[in-house]
Amino acid sequence: MKKYLTTDRILLIFILAAASFLRFYNIQNLYVHFDEFSALFRTGYDNFHELIRKGVVETDTHPAGVQVFLNYWVEFFGRSMIRFKLPFILMGLGAVYMSYKVGRLWFNPTVGLITALFLCFTQYALTYTLFARPYATGLLFSLLLVWFWSKAFLFQKGNQKINLTGYILSGAMCAYDHYFALFFLILVGISGLFVIKKNQILYYVLSNLAIFILFIPHLNIFFIQFGKGGVESWLAKPTPAFFIEYIQYILHFSFKMYMVAAGLLILSIFHFHTSSHSRKRQILLFSWLIITYLTAYFYSIYCSAVLQYSVLIFTFPFLIMLVYSFIKDLKPLLKIVTATVFILIAFYTLIDNRQYFQIMYHSGYKELLSESFDLRAKFGGDLVTVLLNEPHHIQNYYLDELDLQSDYFKDLNDFKDYKQFEEYLNNLKTSYFIIGGVGFNKPAYIPMAESYFPFMILEKNWFLCDLYVFSKDEPGSFKGPADQILFEFNKEFTRSDAGPKKIGGDMEYINLFTMPIDSLISHWNNRIELKLNFTSNQIVEEAELVCEISNRDKPVAWQTSRFNEFYGSNHNTTSLYQVIQLSNIPQINEATDCKVYIWNRGLEEFELQQFKIQIRDGNPILYGLFEQIPP
Repeated sequence: MKKYLTTDRILLIFILAAASFLRFYNIQNLYVHFDEFSALFRTGYDNFHELIRKGVVETDTHPAGVQVFLNYWVEFFGRSMIRFKLPFILMGLGAVYMSYKVGRLWFNPTVGLITALFLCFTQYALTYTLFARPYATGLLFSLLLVWFWSKAFLFQKGNQKINLTGYILSGAMCAYDHYFALFFLILVGISGLFVIKKNQILYYVLSNLAIFILFIPHLNIFFIQFGKGGVESWLAKPTPAFFIEYIQYILHFSFKMYMVAAGLLILSIFHFHTSSHSRKRQILLFSWLIITYLTAYFYSIYCSAVLQYSVLIFTFPFLIMLVYSFIKDLKPLLKIVTATVFILIAFYTLIDNRQYFQIMYHSGYKELLSESFDLRAKFGGDLVTVLLNEPHHIQNYYLDELDLQSDYFKDLNDFKDYKQFEEYLNNLKTSYFIIGGVGFNKPAYIPMAESYFPFMILEKNWFLCDLYVFSKDEPGSFKGPADQILFEFNKEFTRSDAGPKKIGGDMEYINLFTMPIDSLISHWNNRIELKLNFTSNQIVEEAELVCEISNRDKPVAWQTSRFNEFYGSNHNTTSLYQVIQLSNIPQINEATDCKVYIWNRGLEEFELQQFKIQIRDGNPILYGLFEQIPP
């Protein structure tokens, strides 16, 4: 019995138990990513041909393996999101276990335990192994690939037939899972040519040929998808800071985790171990990592943007193994202390710095509906108007789950422009107005609503989602707006000292406001709201309100609102609005200035009445699942 209850096994059992808890905890309320819904709604095809054509080739840029699996998984087990996620959660647990096995095989049990700790407790590994997407699967397949490859060709341990079969099958699964997992397979395959012995060459060539043969049915899909390029419609090209931010994300953007990671490195100095064999394996790991990182980075820069945290998950365990590969196997007591400190700090920062449980277990898609329904019940359905911006298929999924009627909620996207939206607001008779969404195509709708319903009595924020509740009358239980106004500037042009009220045909640029932005904001998720009132005897066709964000006079963002987007059918005062979401603007620092001016491109005539700028606190967790959360 004592043989099996070693310190390593006890720690591994505890890590796996903790990994299971973190992945199965409150599973019914797990956040469901847009991409997961996309995969779910691309199942249920009548035949395999339709599945490949409509579910993969026309709508996806990933290999067909995971989508084909999901199609038949849903057919047998239904569309429950818990069951939909279950295989990926189990694969994620398998990856934790295999990371220990590979780390132990390549170096020693301590390296294996450290790698397993990172895969168990970091938000990076947790998040991507809870999504029903090809990340947990590709992570496990990559680890299995290296495991069988190592045993078959590097160490020549165990049953050779099992090892060769495992290498071939795991290689094929990598190829069918994700193109970065396929890239990793190619790297491993090529690197093997430098380490295998001469008497293994035939087996090695035949094994890799077998993997290629298994992938041949997918080649046509591969070439079609490769021709589509990257995902630059929503993913920006990476900056040189990407990999620094990547390490910060892995370590929870936390000084405490930085100290833990550094402490483990210091520990490796005092417990240093290396040999000629381990140096060769370190070179292998380094080559896999650096080639993957540089290829992804420069392909994204010069071809199509593909580099994001998700595509690096397949090499993540090997990064940890490489960094801590110099540490020798520690004594049992030191292992326990090291693991305990890591677990306590990682778990604390997961809750505190990353707000993991708040974000991951409150889906804005669902909460927008349930919160709006509860508010309708509280204030009275006839007194409340609800406008939401959600993908219809996701909204319908949660309407069914919550057993709610769709006619409770109106679609924010039904309005074709600002004029139509303002006309709608002007004719509303309800006392309360609720507006929310997964982002806003026209964020100026929010201050426009506030002009008609002047009291913001409630604001709720989730990852990617916001909900605002406005009232025409100030309720007695509220003293002011729900969100904090950090800065406000109001300029009345009816005053003699406010500058020119009447803009003539010789005035092209009219400055309204300039100030260092760093002194105005509390964090980078703040938003700037602009409002300009003007009058004119005719439609102002070409004039624009411009907000320019610049660093040392070099513009980094430039946003405009055209006067004629808001100009109504009458000649009364027109209100023009603009909202700048600072989280969408890179490179904001202490040298950043905010400048607002009118560009009267057509040299038209109009009169200014009022200009107002205010900065609101914004949603601190808007992108909090992947980016640093403001303190």
